[in-house]
Amino acid sequence: MRPAPSGLRTLLWRATRVKLVLFVVVAAWIIGSAVGLAARGAVSVSDGDVLAGGATEPGSVSALVRAHDCWTGSAPDDVSVPGHVVAGRGAGPVYGGARMVHLALDQVFAGTPHGLTVYAFCR
Repeated sequence: MRPAPSGLRTLLWRATRVKLVLFVVVAAWIIGSAVGLAARGAVSVSDGDVLAGGATEPGSVSALVRAHDCWTGSAPDDVSVPGHVVAGRGAGPVYGGARMVHLALDQVFAGTPHGLTVYAFCR
């Protein structure tokens, strides 16, 4: 027969079990999101010249992608989160930083409309 748990141990268990459950749920959500991102793989590319190797005029999508080490499919193995993005909002493609990366990821993977045309993600 086991002895009754001490009052301190019971108190600690009650205080931590909700936090433990929340931690497991959040960890599962993060892992599930990462697997979902990897499974989706390619970002839809809106400008055909990126894949076809077409126009490379300064400021074109192809020129920006080539100049900034970007990708249009699955991310390289050594990149967990892109640092930049090639995207546009009507005025043509631009090379954007952290704020635009956040908006682009949110639009591409969560479906939140931010009015961007996302061409590629970059290091």
